[in-house]
Amino acid sequence: MAKSTEVTALDSGIVTKSNYRGNVQAIPVTLGSNSAGSHDVSAVLPQEARVVYANLTPSSGDVDLGYAGATTAVKAGGSSVLVFAGNVDVGGKVLLATTDATASVSGVILIATNE
Repeated sequence: MAKSTEVTALDSGIVTKSNYRGNVQAIPVTLGSNSAGSHDVSAVLPQEARVVYANLTPSSGDVDLGYAGATTAVKAGGSSVLVFAGNVDVGGKVLLATTDATASVSGVILIATNE
């Protein structure tokens, strides 16, 4: 029987909690109306933190999710609502919501950590 990549890594003893059955924490996002640009939506995240889900809705334009130097590292918006389900390492970074228009943004980001 085939196993997922994560279970195979777990069986080999090479996976941390943030990669498999980590502690999931929610980061609520509420930004009032701001001009286009990047906006901090987290403090510095713990080492090996991983974004596993995000749902952000801007009042106008598009919103991307990433961090300094890579504002689309988690997901490029591409539409008015950003929805992401995956596994992106953001340990030691501050998450940024980057808008292309004056907008307010609301939603939630879920991270998995080793904590």
